[in-house]
Amino acid sequence: MPERDAFVFIERKYPPLGLAIPGGHVDYGEPLKEALFRELKEEIGMESGDAIMCDFLGILDDPERDNRKHVISIGFVVIAKSHFVPKAGSDAKTIRMIRAADNANLDRLVLGHEGLLRDFRDWRAELVKLYPTLF
Repeated sequence: MPERDAFVFIERKYPPLGLAIPGGHVDYGEPLKEALFRELKEEIGMESGDAIMCDFLGILDDPERDNRKHVISIGFVVIAKSHFVPKAGSDAKTIRMIRAADNANLDRLVLGHEGLLRDFRDWRAELVKLYPTLF
């Protein structure tokens, strides 16, 4: 069973190598929510029934953050249901579970994903103020 209050990262199989938040590209004509769960299935084996999509998290739009091309990332908070166990998929070499408050290995994040992690921590802190027993 995955650790409660942990972030799922993938160890990327392809450049840029390092840790990344699971995700990917939206195909032309594909709705965003379908793309999100397609990418989660490809990278960590998560089906839409394995999780609750909670909230919009943030946007990464710095044109310099990915040297392959200008990519705009839209982050969402997706909370796994208790039965879900992530497994490395097609683009992932391995899965890393990192507690939300842990800073170890975060220097290995690629593609500017440390910005989304900061956004998540801010989002979570505000939510804990409102609902102290939620996390």
